[in-house]
Amino acid sequence: MNYLELIVGFSRWKEVNPLPASAIALWHELVATCNKAGWPEDFTVPNAVLQANAGVSRKEFDRARQILIEQDLIAYKKSNRVNNAGRYKLVRLFKRDNDKNNSRDNEKDNETGNGRYNSINKDLNINKNINKYAEFVSMSEVEYQKLLDQFGDTFTQACITELDNYKGASGKKYKSDYRAILKWVVDKVKQKNNGLMKNESSFADLEDDDDYE
Repeated sequence: MNYLELIVGFSRWKEVNPLPASAIALWHELVATCNKAGWPEDFTVPNAVLQANAGVSRKEFDRARQILIEQDLIAYKKSNRVNNAGRYKLVRLFKRDNDKNNSRDNEKDNETGNGRYNSINKDLNINKNINKYAEFVSMSEVEYQKLLDQFGDTFTQACITELDNYKGASGKKYKSDYRAILKWVVDKVKQKNNGLMKNESSFADLEDDDDYE
């Protein structure tokens, strides 16, 4: 599975299948977890960790997970053992959908000899699409991935939550939420969390959380 192809495919899909920000954030967390694990068919992860990383409340988390299940984006099986994490599975793998679409596009483009380059340009344009990662925070998939690469999942979600709360309370708007995060939110979150960046050990005590199902 190619991480970027999956992200691009999901971005295409939700253009015609709108999802709430909480469901989008949870899906990205599940994909990131699956990627770290080497793309197994299914995997376990404590729900409390997902909730914290996605920056959602318990109620929002439950609703977001149910939406993803109903949309056939994920499958979830609760553990039969108390305090053991349940198992998740990514059901819709968008690469397969994209392969079908790209195949039709390439057949048409190849007639003019420009299929390869048109396909590349199409993907680059898709990466410019702006997506919501919280109620008041939006950025492109590329910008979001840059934050993940630089700061890690936990710290990135903390920054998004910080900026979302600030914009929601103040009514402030930015030309680029991504630049705002780099300019001042990162320092603000560092001060608040004292070493949270790329360090998820703060959630170690939440390993087995299915007791809150």
